[in-house]
Amino acid sequence: LRDALEGDLKAASQRRDALAAALSGREGDLETANAELGKVRKEASDARSAAADASAALSKEQKGAASLATERDGLKKQRDALSSERAELRAEIDELRLGAEDGLAAAADAARTDASTRRVAMAAEHAAALD
Repeated sequence: LRDALEGDLKAASQRRDALAAALSGREGDLETANAELGKVRKEASDARSAAADASAALSKEQKGAASLATERDGLKKQRDALSSERAELRAEIDELRLGAEDGLAAAADAARTDASTRRVAMAAEHAAALD
């Protein structure tokens, strides 16, 4: 009976040692899994941080684009105003040119008329002097 009990005790001791070894292996696996989980959490945190930075940069770019669009619209309005002003100035220049041409033509006519009148007067004086 004693030998049987010692055999059972030895078998139980071996099972205990096998379970302790298995438990030790599982604890190692658990530590490894925890380390991997820590790495994954760190990567997720880094990814969230990078996403927040990208979102902030995108928001800044969108604000910059909106500002540029507003500036572009202002420049288009200035260009349109300048085009209108240029058209008005061209019309005014054309009017002045026509007025100047008309004035020059009238002055030339007046000079011709005056020259003709003087020639007629000189011819009359010359004719009177010959009489």
